[in-house]
Amino acid sequence: MSSASSQKCAIDRGGRRPWRRPSRRARSVKRIATPYAIVLTGTPLENRLEELVSIVEFVDRHRLGPTFRFLADHQVHDEYGKVVGYRDLDRIGETLAPVLIRRTKAGVLSELPERLDKNFFVAMTPEQRTHHDENQELVARIVAKWRRYKFLSEADQRRLMIALQNMRMSCDSTYLLDHETDFGVKADECVTVLDDLFEQPASKVVVFSQWVRMHELLARRLAK
Repeated sequence: MSSASSQKCAIDRGGRRPWRRPSRRARSVKRIATPYAIVLTGTPLENRLEELVSIVEFVDRHRLGPTFRFLADHQVHDEYGKVVGYRDLDRIGETLAPVLIRRTKAGVLSELPERLDKNFFVAMTPEQRTHHDENQELVARIVAKWRRYKFLSEADQRRLMIALQNMRMSCDSTYLLDHETDFGVKADECVTVLDDLFEQPASKVVVFSQWVRMHELLARRLAK
């Protein structure tokens, strides 16, 4: 519901770590006047309690109370105001019980077809390998630094995460990194698999990817 690129931060009233305001899109959706509201999600909470707040506000804006108070009640901060843990999470579940229907895997597994996993190995092009190896070297240097000093600054932690992500993206296509070139055959291999599946006219497919730009590459090929 929210977009990280358009989020803004605000200091909570306790003066602690900033929390993110809902994105413009999320605020617009919540202003829609409707007698009924339903949210379907497999991940109501991934990284921060604010994500849960944003979703619940769409269903019942008063359910969790003021955000600053909700976060103060359930977040644990260190001496610098950084969130290091959470408390009283069972109480959140009790608060949400009247508006939440939760389906666990154990409850629905018997209704689902058996899962079949197939792994397709696709080699990288030289251009992809160049991007991959450059970032791999950066990761190796940062890890060596951590092993030596047993500490990494926030800047080094960010560089490490970015480099690891770049390594993953380079395995899809160079387009995910430079937004111009498209060296990589994974999208083509995916289309080949889809062609085989669609030999059965009634077949339906859902394609998941970690990155929107990979979907862009697939959409270009499927449009042809």
